[in-house]
Formats: sequence, C-alpha cells, structure tokens
Amino acid sequence: MMDSAKYTFLRKTFLNRFIHEVHHRTSNRFIRNVHDMFKGTFTKPNAVNAIAPMAISLHKKKKDRLMSEETELTLLRKLEEFETDLGFTNPNLSLASLSGDLQTNTKYLSYVINTHKKKDFNNYINDLRVFYIIGIIQETPVYLNYKISYLSKECGFSSHSRFATVFKNTIGVTPSAFLNQLKVQSVQENICSKAV
Repeated sequence: MMDSAKYTFLRKTFLNRFIHEVHHRTSNRFIRNVHDMFKGTFTKPNAVNAIAPMAISLHKKKKDRLMSEETELTLLRKLEEFETDLGFTNPNLSLASLSGDLQTNTKYLSYVINTHKKKDFNNYINDLRVFYIIGIIQETPVYLNYKISYLSKECGFSSHSRFATVFKNTIGVTPSAFLNQLKVQSVQENICSKAV
C-alpha cells in the first residue's frame, strides 16, 4: 500500500511544468491568482515507472472497490503519461478513444478520473487544454500575437467558440482579455527594464 504522506513533498502541478516560477518572474496578480486557484489540480509522476505522487486513498474494502488497487495504480500511471505526452491536444479525443489507448474500459477510466482528478472526463480534458495553452503563451510571448482560433486548435479544441467558452468558465476571463492583460504586462515590464 502506498504511503501518500511520503509523496506529498514531491508534488508538482501540471501548470508548473509550463509556467515555471510564476511567482518569481512576474508581478502580475492575475496570473498568480490563476496559478494559485488551480495549484495541485494536476500532478506529475516523479519518475517514469513511479506512481504519481498524489494522495491516493486505496484503503477501501475489497467488496466496495470497482477494481483492484494494482489496476487503479496502473491506470493512474497511464493517465500521468497521457498528460506528459500531451495526448489531450488531440481534438478527436473521447472517453472511449482514451480508454482504448490506455487499454482499459470506459467505466474504469471514468471512475479513476472522477475519484483522483475530482472532475468528470470533459472537465478534466478541458482543464488540461486550457492550462497547456496558458503555459505555452507564458513561455513563448510570440503566442500573444496569434489569433484565438489558432490557439484553440493548438491546445486541442475543435472550435474557436468552444475554446472561448471553456476558457472563460475555467479562468474567469475570455481568451482575448487574458491576452490583452499579458500584453499590457509585457509592455510594462519592457518600460521598467529600459528605465533601469
């Protein structure tokens, strides 16, 4: 049985993989708030063959369990690899196609996502996509000049309007407002750096 307290200190969020040192590099309160709001939502495995360092409660009685602990841990490991390999950027992704790729059934996959990610499949995938594109924009400022339709395709949404709706529901602002906020911040940082 896995000791979840042992892995707590190794915890890294999905967002941190793309937005490194947000608190140190930027003084933008909006970005820090977005980062803090979703801190701990996604986890990253600490090694290729290791179990994701997350608090997993696997102490349920055997008769109450949907699957064995081994199957559950294997499926969690496969989900972490899926996140790392950016499989969520596939616009044709569905619960059935992902369960086929992970060599499991939809019931098991849905159970693991609901239990360990604390959201349903669609919200899980949409959050991964939104935070992925936020990270790309932060790391590559040229993306600030790209059209919203390009950004939506880049992170796996099939339509611009769906991307805008999900982005606003997740972050609280539209993609356009988010990009404008980052552009203003970038200009302010350039002015400050030239003044010094």
